[in-house]
Amino acid sequence: NGDWVFTDDSYTTGRTENHNTLLVNGIGQEGDYSATDQLGLGLDITEKLKRFTVAQPKIIQSVSAKEYAYLVADGTEAYPKELGMCKFYRHFLYLKPEKMLLIADEIEGEKENTYSIRFRPYSQQSQMPDSNTYRYVGKNTWTDIQIFGDSDTVITNQTENLLHGKDGGTTSALILQAQKSAKNWISISAVSWAENGVQPAKVTMRNEDGIY
Repeated sequence: NGDWVFTDDSYTTGRTENHNTLLVNGIGQEGDYSATDQLGLGLDITEKLKRFTVAQPKIIQSVSAKEYAYLVADGTEAYPKELGMCKFYRHFLYLKPEKMLLIADEIEGEKENTYSIRFRPYSQQSQMPDSNTYRYVGKNTWTDIQIFGDSDTVITNQTENLLHGKDGGTTSALILQAQKSAKNWISISAVSWAENGVQPAKVTMRNEDGIY
């Protein structure tokens, strides 16, 4: 309908927290030069660049069909090895007729970490039509985001001051975040959209012996 679903800063900020992805203990990816600073590694710019270019995140599966598209991305190597990330697979299932994107994040660590999955909606006007749905109202589109978490998952939807660029400036942005402290975590989210005034598709999730 002509509206963006999410905001993306491309590579202008160099900060993982400004993007629609994962933080581990508040720390971002190798391309985010502040990540190794937060870890206290004392690396100079040359050493940071070397680590960044060696990391090999990859697409491991991609399928496109008439009514759906499915993609699996392996982002494990994007994160500093000092965080002990064993696995970060992000699964995308795009259901075309329903105008819905299902996102499943498989996360495994060597130890317990605090994981933060962040979404940065393009629209900064939000509503909660029900207890499990965050709705973002754009010029032409309603975008609904559902996050399916257990009782240990903390979900927030609030404005943050994000560092913008490398000049120390800030920009305010609405961030939807799911956070959990665990060794391993499977997080599932659903994003759906429709014209203003039309109810976007909804998802009901069941967990049957670990099968969703």
